[in-house]
Amino acid sequence: MIDLIFYWLLTALLIVVLAIILLSLSKIKMKFSITYTLSIYASTLSIILTVAYSILNTCFSIYIDIFDYIFIIIAYIYISAVILMIKSELIKQQIELIRISQIQKEVKKDIEEQKEEEKNKEEKKKEDSDGKNEKDKQDNKRKDDGNIPNNEPNGSEV
Repeated sequence: MIDLIFYWLLTALLIVVLAIILLSLSKIKMKFSITYTLSIYASTLSIILTVAYSILNTCFSIYIDIFDYIFIIIAYIYISAVILMIKSELIKQQIELIRISQIQKEVKKDIEEQKEEEKNKEEKKKEDSDGKNEKDKQDNKRKDDGNIPNNEPNGSEV
């Protein structure tokens, strides 16, 4: 039993070497502890197959010449698939971040346009109210002047 556990950990170390190579080729940075954990997971199926093969070999004298290579190849395929899935997820996340940044830029632009429109409306209102005040003053002046035609006294002065 101890031999099997030791064998499993050594297999995981062999798989870590391949995983580190694949990670460096795919430009993914990952801690060694996480890589080793993934390697242990990848070697689990190989260990299960090794136990089944050992039982078959012991009980039924079944021997497969290339089994020693097959179990490590299975683990290599498994870890390769996991690393490629991680890479595809990272690519998806980067694409989503790019989309989010584009949407943020659009929203920021819209907000700036709205602020500018509000500023223009306020300035226009201010100009209109200033124009109305002057117009009202002129109208009031005309009304006052309209009560006294040609600047003649209204009769109380006589």
